[in-house]
Amino acid sequence: MLWDTTPLIQCRNSPDKQALHAALAEVMEFATQSDNIACIESGLHGLGHMTFDYPRCSEIVESFITSGRFRDERVLVYAHKARTGHIL
Repeated sequence: MLWDTTPLIQCRNSPDKQALHAALAEVMEFATQSDNIACIESGLHGLGHMTFDYPRCSEIVESFITSGRFRDERVLVYAHKARTGHIL
């Protein structure tokens, strides 16, 4: 997945870190609003990677979970893991 290989989420020393994290989280949030399960999983995966560096990611995942829009149990289990940064 993109979020496993991109250096974008590893910008801890950048003076623009907050802006970069905000932009990346916005892209991932957009992906979780897709009807495509692969896009949703990708967004959740990236949010899970960034949870510790950008706490807003946990909020985005929580919003996805509580929206009830997507009911696939496997995706919801993965979302709960992503919310706490425990993704594979």
